[in-house]
Amino acid sequence: MLIIDEASQVSIAQAFPALLRAKKVLILGDKKQFSNIKAAQARSETNHAYVNQLRKVFIKNVSGEPDKLVRLEKFNIKSSILEFFERITNYQIQLSKYFRGYKEIISFSNNRFYRNSLQVMKIRGKPIDEVLKLLL
Repeated sequence: MLIIDEASQVSIAQAFPALLRAKKVLILGDKKQFSNIKAAQARSETNHAYVNQLRKVFIKNVSGEPDKLVRLEKFNIKSSILEFFERITNYQIQLSKYFRGYKEIISFSNNRFYRNSLQVMKIRGKPIDEVLKLLL
């Protein structure tokens, strides 16, 4: 079984060798987090060349039907393995408990990106004004 954590940061090219050998795959990640920096900076010309070559091979050996060719759009060096597997997933869930930090740290992201769906689990032992003081 292949388990890929932080899958938004893993490109298809990075995961492909392991995917070929896996019998089962578990993909974990959050598309609202940072993507793979190297993949994001990959040259568009190189990516288009690979995708066009893959398209030709796919049409020749598998199918030329438009609905089957749609999946090829995500099979490029700029897509994360998380984006690619979203189309074929058989189960998807968003975790709602947040353990990494305090409410003050995650509140902006929780509001803007998660529509206040995260429940902050870390409890502060002291009130915030005893921990953080602004000197003016």
